[in-house]
Amino acid sequence: MHIKTWLFIFAFAAMLIPLGAEAKPAPRPASRPASRPASRPAARGGSAPANNNNAAYSAYLTRLRGKLLNNWNVPNGRNKVILSTVVNADGTVGDIALSSNPKSADGEIAGSEAFAKSQPLEAVPGGGQVKLILTFESTADPHGDSSSNVYTQIVPVPVVKAAPAAADGAVPAAAPTTP
Repeated sequence: MHIKTWLFIFAFAAMLIPLGAEAKPAPRPASRPASRPASRPAARGGSAPANNNNAAYSAYLTRLRGKLLNNWNVPNGRNKVILSTVVNADGTVGDIALSSNPKSADGEIAGSEAFAKSQPLEAVPGGGQVKLILTFESTADPHGDSSSNVYTQIVPVPVVKAAPAAADGAVPAAAPTTP
């Protein structure tokens, strides 16, 4: 009787599968030409696009993040501390601004101490000044449950060019106005 049950299941399954049906491959979408369309003009001029150092900045921030995580003593409670500063080309740091939400003195102290212990910073890739924004986020309780992360962001500071001075040192006159 057991064999009859299996035979029935096999026969029923065979009826569901059409015999002799071949699987057809899915239709392929029309291929695009490999060349650039004629409607898009080629770039003019001999200059290459500006290098924004994304890979160099990413590597710089990865190394800095590792130092910060090693030096950060995560405070109890739920903390989000944002530290921002300007970093000079040689890695020296300018004024530091700290904020936290919700306000947490312990979180701000822990974030600023981690940053202080992680100095001196490396020279900035490509030179120039950058604004460095660090976000320390943590949740910790006295029972040992915790999670923490440091988010990093770097923003190049644009170089401000001074206006050219008059050759004779005179102040340029204002354009006459008509009433």
